[in-house]
Amino acid sequence: MTIWSPANSFTTSTTAAVKSPPQTSHPTTLTLGQNYPNPFNPTTVMRFTLPVSGMAYLGIYDMLGQEVAAPVNAYLAAGTHRLIWNASDLASGVYIYTLEF
Repeated sequence: MTIWSPANSFTTSTTAAVKSPPQTSHPTTLTLGQNYPNPFNPTTVMRFTLPVSGMAYLGIYDMLGQEVAAPVNAYLAAGTHRLIWNASDLASGVYIYTLEF
């Protein structure tokens, strides 16, 4: 599945944007880790885990609460996922990200 983000003018695919390393056991809880590096310029890495397979949505918002990117909006397998987000088209500042599952 290919996802297009008009806010960042780039395309990603679920196999390229979110890398899922092989695991011996699945996590039991939904987690969203701290991005790194923080602060970043222009890319940062976000990690999250899903306890079961399902639709995942990761939204990124500016300090006014406006969504500026949605780099993940796809059905993902259970496990740990890693996303590299490029914010080179956005102004420097503070951004908040959420994970819906």
